[in-house]
Amino acid sequence: MTYHEPNRHKAAKHARNKATKLSTSMPHPVHRPNNDPKEPFLFNFTKGLSHGENGLLKNEQDYRDFAKGTQTHDPNVFAAVSPHRGPFLTVDPNAHAALDCEADRSPYRQWESPTAGHAFVFEGPDPGAMTMPPAPEAGSAEFAAEIAEVYQMALGREWGVASLMSTELVGALTTLGGKKLSAAAAKRITSCNAKAKDAADTLSHLRWFKGRDALNDTADAAQRD
Repeated sequence: MTYHEPNRHKAAKHARNKATKLSTSMPHPVHRPNNDPKEPFLFNFTKGLSHGENGLLKNEQDYRDFAKGTQTHDPNVFAAVSPHRGPFLTVDPNAHAALDCEADRSPYRQWESPTAGHAFVFEGPDPGAMTMPPAPEAGSAEFAAEIAEVYQMALGREWGVASLMSTELVGALTTLGGKKLSAAAAKRITSCNAKAKDAADTLSHLRWFKGRDALNDTADAAQRD
């Protein structure tokens, strides 16, 4: 037996319309870029474009065309981009005939959904109604602080969780059997405590974490003097 709720289709339409009204009521904010897109585009995404032996773009117009392509939902704009066509193939050229998808027959890897940000969704707010702060500008104290954090995380990968705990908390740890840890065990798991403290102190002294972003901060200059 199949159950049909009376006026279900009308109720579904009403619910969808209410969801649409709610999801489109959010104003679209201004998406702010940073100041990095400057020639020769050292700090921008240029993967897939042709580079010289010095690591710089062979043709800076390639980046301008690429950036223009990401600013529209029209994928045809990417036709103006000159991607790098190097000697490294992603598929066997002899296997092209066996590939079902025309895009897969290209021997070169393409960019992954470069215009995905322009897609419309049917759940939640429109992607255009969401934003995030611009990436830290190259040369800023915030940028330097993020790099320092990333490197410090890499250095601390082998540290135990207890290296971030106080000696009092470690002292309260017990074994699975409920027994108090031995002095030797406690020493082993706190062996990196000093390294963790030094790392935290170093990061805490960076300008960004002190609330100062200017590279020529007078307080820093006075401290150096």
